[in-house]
Amino acid sequence: MPKLSHYEELAQEHAARVAISVRSSLHLAFIYGRGGVLLAMASNKIGSRAQGAGYSKYTIHAERAALKAIGDNALLRGSTLVVVRINKEGKLVCSKPCHGCVRHLEKAMDCYGLRCVYYS
Repeated sequence: MPKLSHYEELAQEHAARVAISVRSSLHLAFIYGRGGVLLAMASNKIGSRAQGAGYSKYTIHAERAALKAIGDNALLRGSTLVVVRINKEGKLVCSKPCHGCVRHLEKAMDCYGLRCVYYS
């Protein structure tokens, strides 16, 4: 297994703390600024379009929720987004992005300076 990047290690530590109280699989997204400062954290959420952009039908994916949570898009310049999925045993598992999230993140990279995205 390849060595985890610094950001992936930080995300794994944050996710482990959250997963202790979770009984099922969970997607979490973390946005780190320069120097590894945690700027925003979010998980998949249930909601409605009345709650604003990003929701598709009844949910919002962790990636989009984290981008909404950061608020000011200027903070994305040079930042790193890490998305992890934790199973009910607390282990990292594959967190492949959907097509809609890939397009959304490409825009964040092109327009707002998001530096890179990691998925577990």
